[in-house]
This record gives sequence, C-alpha cells and structure tokens, in this order.
Amino acid sequence: MKTDSDADDRNAPVAAVLFDWDGTLVDSLPVVTEATNRVLVAHGFPALPADAVHDGMRLPTIPRMALHAALPDDEHARGLAQRMADEFYRIAVEVGQERVAFYPGVLDLIDRLAAHGVALAIVSNNRRSVLEPLIDVLGLRSRFAVVIGEEDVALPKPDPEGVLRALEALGVAPGRAIYVGDSSTDAGAAAAAGVRSIGAGWAAHATGGAALATFDLTCSVAADLARYALRRNVSE
Repeated sequence: MKTDSDADDRNAPVAAVLFDWDGTLVDSLPVVTEATNRVLVAHGFPALPADAVHDGMRLPTIPRMALHAALPDDEHARGLAQRMADEFYRIAVEVGQERVAFYPGVLDLIDRLAAHGVALAIVSNNRRSVLEPLIDVLGLRSRFAVVIGEEDVALPKPDPEGVLRALEALGVAPGRAIYVGDSSTDAGAAAAAGVRSIGAGWAAHATGGAALATFDLTCSVAADLARYALRRNVSE
C-alpha cells in the first residue's frame, strides 16, 4: 500500500539509479549468444539463433541453459544444466573481455549521473562473478557502488530482492530510486520493490518490443534518461 511518505519520496530528487546489465548498459547479446552456443554444441545440442538466446536471457543462467537444451526436470538434467552454466560463465568472461561494448550514449549517461551525485548500482540475473571482470575491463569499477548478481539473492528478478538489497546497501528509499532495464522481469522487479521503472529503448533488440510497454516510462536514447533522472536534481 502506498503511503503519503511514498508520494513525498517520488517528488524528491532522484538519489539512485539502478541498472540491469545485459541489454541495458551493454550490448552483450553477441557475447551471450556465442558463449551459449559453444556450450550447447559441446554437449551435443544444436546452436540457437540470437533471438532465441535473447528470449532466454530473462532467466538466470542455470534454468536458461535447461531451457535452451530442452532438458527434462530430473536430477541428472539439473546436474547437467549446472555444469553447462559453469562452462558458460567461464566462456562469457573470456569472450566478453574482448567483445563487450556499451550502447551509444551509455558512458556519458553514467558519467553525468555520477557527476551530479546520483548513486549507481547494477542488479542483474547474471552472475556477479561474470559481471565484475567486464566492469573492470570497461573501467567502471569506481562508478558502481553496488553490484548484485544471481548468487547474491535467493530469488531472481522479477522478485524484488535484488533491487531492495541494492537500495539497502546504498541507503536510498525506493521512492527516490529508478530501475532501468529492458525486459518485463526488470519492470516486474521494480514494481514489486516500489521503484519507478524505465525501459532502455536504446537497446536494439528492445526497441518497439512488447517488454517496453511494461515499464513506467521508456527512454529512446540514454541522454533522455539523464534528463529525466536529473530534472529535479539540477536546474537545467
């Protein structure tokens, strides 16, 4: 139930912006597709087109690998999915350190928010052990005060646990935060946490997609998000 204090928070300056990682800050679909297909083929399963891999990226890695390999729900299959996920993590870091790239305008967005004192965090269904080497390669370690990955929560998005953990670590109330993502699981996690959600319309695979309709607002370019987040923080 919303309270008067919630409404007051939402009218206050934005204190924190939380981001999904894959498909929001970075165009990681080529990396995830290559790593996924290398694992699938190594285990005798057919490679998948990028759109099928992207569809699975709403899930944490273990159930995603089970989905892509059409594994049954039994103990042997669960063990195989775990091994495939472990292989994926290793390959994704290897490939990602060479190929991961920001979407246009994202680095400027991060720099502008940080320059105005907005706290930044990442909340992803990917593993933190995969994200952190890529964050280092991109030179972003000092920008993000908190990184929450799938190993840090009991339940993945759309459960709000990761978003709420990040806010607690930042010391920011939900009403003073924004969560930015590209999938309905991101929008669902934000809504459940009481956080405003913004769809990353600059992501090529998300533009015009039905997932964007689940967000409170969509920004077509990263600069629009900076203007929205800072509209009450600074006089523009």
